[in-house]
Order: sequence, then C-alpha cells, then structure tokens
Amino acid sequence: MTESDIGEPVQNLPKRRRAKADVTEPTPDELARAVRRAHLKREFGGIALMLGAVFVAGALLAQPAYTSASCVDAGSIFGPVGACLRWSVLTLVGALSAAIVPLIPAVYALRLLGRISDSDDRRWLTFTVGLAVLVPVIASLARGAFGAVEVDPLAGLWGAFAAYYLVKAIGLGGAWVVVAIALSILSAAALNWNPVRAIVGSGGAKKQRDGAGLTKAEQMEPPASEMPALDLALMEGLVAPASAQEPVTPRDPAFELLDASAAAKPEKKKKKSRDETVADEIDASELVDPLAEELPSPELLSLPPVRNSDAGRAQLDAAGQKLMDALRTFRVDGELVGRTSGPTVTQFEIEPAPGVKVRQFANLANDLALAMRAPSIRVVAPIPGKGAVGIEVPNPSPEMVIFRELLESRDYSSKPFALPMAIGKDLEGRPVVADLAKMPHLLIAGATGSGKSVCVNTIITSLIYRHTPKTLRFLMVDPKMVELSVYNVLPHLRHKVVTDNRDAAAMLKWAVLEMQERYQLLAANGARNIQDFNQKVRDGARLLKPKDPNVAFEDREYKGSVLPYIVVVIDELADLMMTCAAEVETPLAMLAQKARAIGIHLILATQRPSVNVITGLIKANFPSRIAFRVASQVDS
Repeated sequence: MTESDIGEPVQNLPKRRRAKADVTEPTPDELARAVRRAHLKREFGGIALMLGAVFVAGALLAQPAYTSASCVDAGSIFGPVGACLRWSVLTLVGALSAAIVPLIPAVYALRLLGRISDSDDRRWLTFTVGLAVLVPVIASLARGAFGAVEVDPLAGLWGAFAAYYLVKAIGLGGAWVVVAIALSILSAAALNWNPVRAIVGSGGAKKQRDGAGLTKAEQMEPPASEMPALDLALMEGLVAPASAQEPVTPRDPAFELLDASAAAKPEKKKKKSRDETVADEIDASELVDPLAEELPSPELLSLPPVRNSDAGRAQLDAAGQKLMDALRTFRVDGELVGRTSGPTVTQFEIEPAPGVKVRQFANLANDLALAMRAPSIRVVAPIPGKGAVGIEVPNPSPEMVIFRELLESRDYSSKPFALPMAIGKDLEGRPVVADLAKMPHLLIAGATGSGKSVCVNTIITSLIYRHTPKTLRFLMVDPKMVELSVYNVLPHLRHKVVTDNRDAAAMLKWAVLEMQERYQLLAANGARNIQDFNQKVRDGARLLKPKDPNVAFEDREYKGSVLPYIVVVIDELADLMMTCAAEVETPLAMLAQKARAIGIHLILATQRPSVNVITGLIKANFPSRIAFRVASQVDS
C-alpha cells in the first residue's frame, strides 16, 4: 500500500496499516499458484471421500439379508473389507442407521467439491450424525428390544444398550421424553425448526426471539470476531482500535458502522455482556430489518391523474399557429410538418421554404421566445435525420411526470440494468431509464429550485425499488441537514446520514479502504468485477479471502455473502469542498477512477459546477452529467 493509494503520508497511518504497508505482498503468479494448489487438494480430497461413501453404501447393499456372522467374506463383491465393514456397521447401529452412515462422508465430500457452503456442511453433518445416533434408540424403544439378549437387527448394539439403560433409569415414558427432547434439539440446531414449539404454538415466539433467536442473527451476520465494526473516528486517527493485531477481513454488507459519536463517550459506563449486546442487536434488527428481502410495492405511490387530451391538443395547435405567425413576421417562410409533444416541451418541426437558410432560425431564438411569451426556446437546426428545423417551445400547461408511471414501465422492469434509475420522460413522452453501473458516476448541477433535489430523491427511490439491503448500500452526505435526513430510517444505509464535513471526509476514506479490500478479494478469486464475484458466490464456488502477511496460519475461506453495490450520495459538494477540500478531493478522485469494477458509484450534486468546486481531476472522471438551470451562463 503506497501513499498514492490512500492519499496521505505513510507515517500518519495507524500502526496496523503501516505494518501492512512495509510487507511485500505476494505477486499475482504466487497467488494464482497457491489458489490452484488449494483447489487441487480440495478436489482430490472430495473425490476420495465421495468414492469412500460409494464403497460404504455398496458394501451395505451387497448382501440384502441381515446375518449375524462374524467379519468374513460371505460372497460380497467388495471382498473381505466390504463384508467386515457391513457386519460392523449393522452390528453396531442396526439396519436403519446403516442407511445414514454413507451420507456422512458424502456431505463432507460435497463441501470440499464446493457444492455446498460451510454453514450448510456443518448443519447437514450435525443432522446426519444425530440421526445415526438417535434412530437406533428409537427403533429399540419402539420394538421393545431393549431387554432382549440377542442384538436387534434394526437397532444394533448401540440402540439396545442406550434403550436398556434409559428404561432402567427413568422408565419407558421418561425414555421417550428424552428422545423427543433430543430430536427437538437436533432439528433446531440443524434445520432451524423446533417441533416442540410447533406443537405448543406461537406462545413461545417471543422467548425464541429474545433468546434462541440468536441462531437467525448468526446466520444473517458473521461473528463479531470476524467482522470488526468500523468507527468513523478511527479514519481520522483520533482513537486507536482495540483489536489492532487482528487481520483485516472484508466486511459483510449487513454489518452496520458504529456511530462516530460513540468514540467520544467516557469509559465509565459499565461494559455490556455478550448476551446483552446480542439481544440489543436483535431488537434493533427487528425495528429496521437490515436484510429484508421484500421490495416496496408500487401501490405506495400515487396514481397518475386523468388528463384531458383534447384540451392539450387544442393548446398545442394554437401554439403552433402562433409560432408560424411569428416566423412570417420576421420574413422566414416555412411549413409546419409535424410536432412531438412531451410532458413540458413540444418540438415543432418546420420545413424551410426554398432559399431560407437554417442559420436564420437559430438567430431568431430570442425573438421567437419574446413572441411566444416563453422563458426560452431551443432551436435544433436541423433535426438529425430529417429535412426540418426543430423549435422546442415550453408547453402552455406542463404535465406532471408521475414516478409510478416510470416504475411500472417496461424500460424499468424488463431491461437487465444493475442499478436502474428512472430519470423522467423524453421529448416524445417515453420513459427514460439509465443504468448507474454503466455511467459509472453521475454529476448533477442546478441552482436552487431547479429540481436538483427532486432528481436525487427520484434516483435514490428508483434504486430502492430494485434492490434489497442485501444487494445495495447507501452512504449519504448532507451538509444542509434537511434534504437527505429523511433516509435515516432506510435499512439500505451503511451508516446514518452524515451531516458533519469532517465525518464526510472520514467516510470517503473508509470507502477508499473498502475499494482496496474488495480489489484484493477479487484478485484472490480471479474475478474481473463485482458481477463475476457475486455470480461465483451464488453458484456456491469455493472462494478465498486475501492473504494477510501479518498472519502465518489463517482460515482463508471466504464465508461472506454477495458483495453489495455501494452508492455514495453527496447532496452539496460545494459546501464540502469549501471546508475540507484537501481531505475530500483525493478520495473522491480515487473512487471516481477505480471504484467502478467493485461496485462503488458516486452521485454528486452541486449548485455551482465551477472549477473551484469540481476540479479538473474530479470532473474528468464524471462523463455522465445531468444539467438543470444554473444562476448564470458562466456556471453552466
């Protein structure tokens, strides 16, 4: 990690980051060889275990009839080893559990081959081993064979032994109660389903949510030891992190940043226990579910009003006739051959008469605006692909563009956009939907009252209607404290809306570190961009975390979920640049240059897009721009 990578001198870095900067990182070839070696080891191990599971299953099925003969070859196609294995399994756990035994190595083999994840592997191993232990006991109790001298063929030695001592100690009824409790614990641990609670009813729902609900929280979030929280104060070097020697790991998308003010609290407060902390996290997650899978319904939005098309058509006919009269007044002849109407502007297509120059229409722009009593008009001379001149005139009665119309349009719902933005309607009244992922960053400029904030809110809402908090996260900066504060309850927020400029600079530095860690994660797994990496996660492929040079032995297996897109929204860039330009410009430029491939995108809004607000380094990396009306021509 160099000075150019982080935008500040290396000597100003915390000790942990400075130690990493001094260590030589492995080359891409070394990483590739290490990944190949690990992959081959897992492949060979998985194939060997799968063949072993097939051998065990075949040995058990080779001789259908149960026999109490000793470990000898009784005509088995798997030889003495198969016959001995079959006799041992049937004698120990019986015929019922013998059908479960081959599943144990098969499950672990599927995990090594990357067909199931680690969490599923642990759950299924627990389930299969638990069944193999409990089924013989249940069979022995059901058949009443716990007192027999001979071994029961269905329960085996283990079933008869366990059932005998259970009945002797607590009776037959107590033995069945113990078996029921064991089955309940097994199903709750492996399948997240408690049959006892299902029988009792929903009365225990609150108890499970307060106590046993930890299982759900652990599934939705990784352990706190693996995903240390990030305080914005740490980015400025104000407080030293408590776990400075722990390796840096990619953060889970659902893990929330701590409030920056928490670092300033006195340490006199009694430290909470782990159980209390987990309970607080669970309660908070219930108030605002950070991983809600349901998208908001368009029914929450207003329906478009019924429009009187006849009245609007009559007004446009009158405006067209008035425009032609104004052109004849200035001795510019032509013929009105058509018009294209949008929500706020109508383009009249005029075919010039022979001998009339196109330049004459452009020179009359201000005069025509005066004659039409319009704030301004726009002359398109000529219209591309047509033999006519276009004169765009504001509509006498502009139509309101209803957001619900855009969301229900085919362009928004059908096109495979990663980050669709419903911007509005074009000159012909068709919905305009753009993909922020292809832009990849957006610059919005406009004076107060020009519609800039409405545009920003529309873009944010468009993204929310397509993505859940699991696939999209927002980082918002609102120096004005009023425009974006309503989004503080939004579950998509990675951190609450930042209103202090110093915290905004720290948040941008965190985004740079997140970008660098994501690039290391992609490089360790041979992914070109965030789409490739997320597809590998969905396919269940075995993925690796980037190697930490400070740790000799570590579990490098990536256990997180898909990487969410991160959209950074800054409402008023000018205020930010006036107070801390030196701290903001470098991370903004780095994010604009490099953050596209790993799913971090910027949306900057400002009133005055001048050079002292948007420097050349920033402006060069924002090819996509939305322009509203500005105060003066030099601001445009």
